[in-house]
Amino acid sequence: MAEAKKLKILYVITKSNWGGAQRYVYELATSFAQSHDVTVALGGTGEPGASSGLLADRLKDPIYPNGRSAINVKFIRAFARDISLGKELLALKELRTLLRKNEYDVVHLNSSKAGGLGALAARLTRVPQIIFTVHGFPHNEDRNIIARGVIWIATWFTFLLCHSVIVISQYDLERARKFPFCSRKINLVYNSVTPVTQFMNREEAQRKLGVKVASDTLVIGTIAELTKNKGIGYLIQAFAALNRAHPNTILCIVGDGEEKKKLQKMARTENLSETVFFSGFVPHASIYLKAFDIFILPSIKEGLPYVLLEAGFASLPVIATNVGGTLEIIENQKSGSLVSPKVSQELKSAMTSMIEHPEMRSVFGNALKERVITKFSLHEMFSQTKKLYEIEKHRG
Repeated sequence: MAEAKKLKILYVITKSNWGGAQRYVYELATSFAQSHDVTVALGGTGEPGASSGLLADRLKDPIYPNGRSAINVKFIRAFARDISLGKELLALKELRTLLRKNEYDVVHLNSSKAGGLGALAARLTRVPQIIFTVHGFPHNEDRNIIARGVIWIATWFTFLLCHSVIVISQYDLERARKFPFCSRKINLVYNSVTPVTQFMNREEAQRKLGVKVASDTLVIGTIAELTKNKGIGYLIQAFAALNRAHPNTILCIVGDGEEKKKLQKMARTENLSETVFFSGFVPHASIYLKAFDIFILPSIKEGLPYVLLEAGFASLPVIATNVGGTLEIIENQKSGSLVSPKVSQELKSAMTSMIEHPEMRSVFGNALKERVITKFSLHEMFSQTKKLYEIEKHRG
């Protein structure tokens, strides 16, 4: 049997901070780098003069049998957070230069800006296989109708330029297939993660997160990038009402981001300085999950959130908003509770129910662990993605 061809794969992502899309790139890049030639192109953290970002740092860590790192990291200097025609043209030029020099077999694009510019650059340089993964549709975010229309057109343009499009939830699959002339390109490949098997014990995890608790205190927690899309403000509002009825509860927020100062001010305004703890960004945060009694994900927008899979490995009862792929992880009132986004009262009611019914927490946590193990297979994610990489490798 002929040996499988060693592919040259380029992953492209706009920012290299650490979120769901970045973790997805990391999981795929480190897996395929063991048998293929892998490069990751990224734009740092998107802030002038800021660090290269956690994704870039972690990609430099893997060492393979030859004793060397097998992943090349290339910075696209013109990638920036805000849209600017001049910077977009410079980024397109950088990408075209990179593609021309290296003759990649596969270009796998992630995030909206990297998707559009990367797909155009890859088409102009005749890359055989161009793939775009949708990590949630940005035109579904809170924007004015003109901005949403422009983003929809840009997304459609990206789809048309790519050979294959990956969506990570049934929710997004239904929406992706509505783009004209694109339905045959759309592929559902669920996210997955390396199973977390070693968790820090409750007391040590709480201590390292800076959480001060008494023996009878119930800890509600979340791990999230502190952006508007994560809806943490609605969680703080809900917790303020909850804490008045259940003063033996605290809220621990693990993560950092642009909304942090605003959220801290909100907590102070609600007189929650002693009961809401901001632990900041914590590397490998999943190992601290046993610090919590209840896990909350109050997102306004989601793809298929890794953190809920990790909460499942920790057998935690989960309350999440019914957006995006959360509906495929959480079966309402079977493996967790689903509530409407932006509705603090529903969050409060769901938390109250779990606090007052500890047996519910145990049932939900065990059911979620079983669902995550059986439905979201890391092997299946890699296998399905590899098939897309190898389709028509020598397109004209």
